[in-house]
Amino acid sequence: MTDSPTIFIAWTTVDSAETAALLARRAVDAGVAACVQVDGPVRSFYKWQGKAETGDEWRLVFKVAGEGIESLEIWLKANHPYETPQWLACRADRVDAAYALWVKGGPVP
Repeated sequence: MTDSPTIFIAWTTVDSAETAALLARRAVDAGVAACVQVDGPVRSFYKWQGKAETGDEWRLVFKVAGEGIESLEIWLKANHPYETPQWLACRADRVDAAYALWVKGGPVP
């Protein structure tokens, strides 16, 4: 597993299942993510502009090859409906080699 390409997992949330599906499909179609999973609703509790808020959101989980993480972030910020979207990304420490090659767009052994 140590020889597999670097893979990132990244997260954001949106306020509807329709918006989540649209962003997921567009990210894959644009080639900025290999895969996007949508789950929800999840209940979010947060402060926005000093006011306590609660709402249902849908979480998008993106998988992207290491060299594509910056392109995904730029794409997401340009296409996300929130003024300040959640954007979290981390390097996956352990990735199956065949899956990592698929994410990278290469041939799967």
